[in-house]
Amino acid sequence: MKRDNNVDGKNDYREVRALDANGRLVQQEIDLTNDGTFDLKEVYTKEADDGLVQTNFYNLVDNHDVLTKIEYYKLNENNQRTELKLDTLGDSSINAITRYDLDALGRTEKAYFDTDGNGTIERAEIYTLDGNGHISRTETDSANDGSIESVRYYERNALGQIIKEVIDSDNDSRVENIRYYQYDVYGNRTVHLDDVSGDGSINQAYYATYNHLNQKIYQIYDRTGNGITDDDRREEMIYNEFGQEVSKQIYSNVSSNPTGVYSEYNSQGLRTKASQDNDGDGQISSARDVVIEYTYGERNLSNSETRYDGTGKLLYRVEIERDDLGTAIRSFRDTGADGTINILHYGYTDNAWTRNYTDDLRQWSTELLAKVNGLPRISLSSANFKTTITLDDATLAKIAPTRNTLRITGDSTDTVNLDGFSKSETSSRSGHNQYTAEVDGTTYTVFIIDTVETILV
Repeated sequence: MKRDNNVDGKNDYREVRALDANGRLVQQEIDLTNDGTFDLKEVYTKEADDGLVQTNFYNLVDNHDVLTKIEYYKLNENNQRTELKLDTLGDSSINAITRYDLDALGRTEKAYFDTDGNGTIERAEIYTLDGNGHISRTETDSANDGSIESVRYYERNALGQIIKEVIDSDNDSRVENIRYYQYDVYGNRTVHLDDVSGDGSINQAYYATYNHLNQKIYQIYDRTGNGITDDDRREEMIYNEFGQEVSKQIYSNVSSNPTGVYSEYNSQGLRTKASQDNDGDGQISSARDVVIEYTYGERNLSNSETRYDGTGKLLYRVEIERDDLGTAIRSFRDTGADGTINILHYGYTDNAWTRNYTDDLRQWSTELLAKVNGLPRISLSSANFKTTITLDDATLAKIAPTRNTLRITGDSTDTVNLDGFSKSETSSRSGHNQYTAEVDGTTYTVFIIDTVETILV
């Protein structure tokens, strides 16, 4: 199968499908640019009765198949999917599991979400279906403890598209939000009206336009729902022949000069550079402008981010450390662009918090401790994840923080174990608990934000 993406008379996308002796689809190779070289491959494993039980996803690099993701499916006697196991790294580890309860017609009545693949269900959703099999109501059990925390109701048009969504965010039978949607003839959502208090008035509105490839090329945000005025936000997007966004013009006010965001990609489709024209002069040349460069390591996973201003001045650099599964566990941030690490940040990279993590800094190598020499701050993960670290006085002395003082921030889901420290009766830093230790005649101080659980061991 070939496709002309930009209607210029040339085929710039190609798929080749392989069938087994029984005519069943078992493999698909994709040439994203129709240049004669395949870029992606999917391999399907099926049972004798044609039930799909596994899909392997590959990047094709230098004539090598690089496995990037595996999906495993459990089927019932009717070949209907009852479980999805996701290996997001292609290394045989299970990173997420979703299980489904089906009704007599094979439709999903309830879904259970194990978001990190550890065998524990973190969330469940219960679905009520209409006569056409579409979801008309979703109940969310956010802790999978049998209690319903929120409810959503849906109205649909004759095509099954949601045209109204009613949200009871705390399941108290009171409507907190109503959303209305409209679509173009290709099914793209072009209008989103928001009644943020559920009182019948429109407080926000979004309008979008799509091209012939169903790519969003124009969006406007009516901040108050009172019609398009000069204070509303507008965005215009341009894509390359591979469907990747290469330019976005952002008008903070409808008639203002735009902020331009420009992206470059490598042959694997990974973004390697993002440039932002913040002063709206159409150039990346001033101190207000920003350029971010990204590098990637094994399995095309990001391992660094470097930021400059428009004059080429280095602003900061982030190095990302991953575990054997490829999950980002911590990052080292040189925010002063002076070659020293200013923040040891757990669990955050690629604009996403990644996982729960436990780290014993007492076990760090000499090289790793030297990397954070002079470190002034440790930042733990967001409330969605749990980070536990252990630190003793001898390790802190090796780190030798700036002014012999280390600050640790986080939230109530995080824990810090301190070995060899004592808690001060009062703290000289507001909102923090203060701990001290003496090593070889030098007094070291650790300030820990008071929402973090701290245990003296």
